[in-house]
Parts: sequence; C-alpha cells; structure tokens
Amino acid sequence: FTGYRELAAIRGGKYLLNQKQKEKERLEQLLLSDLAAGFYGALQSERSLATVERTLQLTKERLAEIQERVRLGRSREIEVFETESELASLESDRLEARRLVGSARNLLGFMTGVKIKGELLEGDLKGLEALAPLESYLGPLENRPDLAAKKEAVFSSRQALHVARSGHFPRLDLSSNYYTQ
Repeated sequence: FTGYRELAAIRGGKYLLNQKQKEKERLEQLLLSDLAAGFYGALQSERSLATVERTLQLTKERLAEIQERVRLGRSREIEVFETESELASLESDRLEARRLVGSARNLLGFMTGVKIKGELLEGDLKGLEALAPLESYLGPLENRPDLAAKKEAVFSSRQALHVARSGHFPRLDLSSNYYTQ
C-alpha cells in the first residue's frame, strides 16, 4: 500500500507552505525594524543639524563680542582668528549634517514609498489621530522588488504544493478502443 508515501508528501507540502508563510512574517518584522531604524536615524540627523546650527549662531554672536572686546583692547586679536577658525569648522559640520539629513530622508522615503516633507515628528504625538489607516501606507511597499520577490516566492510555493498534491491523488482514466473490423 503506497498511500503512506503520498500522505507524507502532502504533509511535507503543508510544512513547506508554513515555512514560506513564516519567512514572510519574519521579513515583515525585519521591515518594521528597518523602518524604525530609518525613522529614528532621520530624526537624529535632524536634531544634529539643529544643534550644529544653534552652535553656529552662538559662535557668530561670540565672534561679534570678541571683535568688540578687541576694539576696546580687552582681548587679543588671536582670539578673533581662533573663533573664525571654529566658525569655518562649524560651517563644514553644518554641510555634513545637511547631507546626512537628506540621505536619511531619502532612505526613509524609499522604505515607506512616501516623500518626507517638513520636519519629522519630534516627540510630539499631536496629529497622530489624523493619520491614514495602515493599509494606505502598505500599498506603495508592494512595488519594492525585495518584497515583491518574497510575495512571488509564497505564490510559487503554493503552486508547487498544488502540483505535488495533484501527483498523489487517485487517477481515473477512461479509454476505449473502437474497431471497425
């Protein structure tokens, strides 16, 4: 009796399908983790930019104060040069911070499929009631090649399971011979 082999094959096909479903669930978890990391990375980049800009503003104010002190004879001129050097370094830091903000926003936009406009949410939970349902954000994600490939893998596993099952089902053949002589 070969029915045990067929039943084992069908059961194995179910496990294969379950495996693919679990892989899909794990990918969804990893996507959420990557999305959170992207969001908080962009938020951190924006805060770093704000800090650099505030430091730059304070350094400009300090430069004006030192220049006034040099004019009055209370400070040495070398302090002006030191502050101007610090100001140039901060300008470089600001350019780097802007580049990082743009890069983090582009990454977050790629992951979500939504272009990021304005500043990100900074600990303020106001306006969350007005967010669209989750499904409206998940729609653009289907266009990502890695997620589409996994979706196709689950579909092909289902089809392979269907083909494997059909090979173990009983067969019924009808054939006939018709002889004229």
